[in-house]
Amino acid sequence: MHTILGAGGSVKNELAKALALLGNSPESFNQTWHLPTASPALIGKEWIEAFAQALGVKPKYWEVGRRMTRFLELFSKEMREIPKMLYQNTQNYVFDSTKFTSHFEWKPTPYQEGIRQVVETG
Repeated sequence: MHTILGAGGSVKNELAKALALLGNSPESFNQTWHLPTASPALIGKEWIEAFAQALGVKPKYWEVGRRMTRFLELFSKEMREIPKMLYQNTQNYVFDSTKFTSHFEWKPTPYQEGIRQVVETG
């Protein structure tokens, strides 16, 4: 089993280790892999709330509807890209890393632990 959080380890290293593992495993070539994700998956609002809790602040966010997005596109090049990504907010958008975690006997870092590490290390 691959353990990620040990002496000197961090969630920041988890992506690099997973990619290195795939790149150095010939049996993984020519296949589609989703890198390790914890379960259950969080949605956008839950990410905001989890980070706010870890930072000890009240979560603040507002949702931008399609009409407002269209309006903001007039003024922002970045906002013109948003419609291409809206499908992520209209249906479940969850990566299933079961193939990776089973094949490499990998236990992903729980989201709360990763959030704690990010907040502590800045």
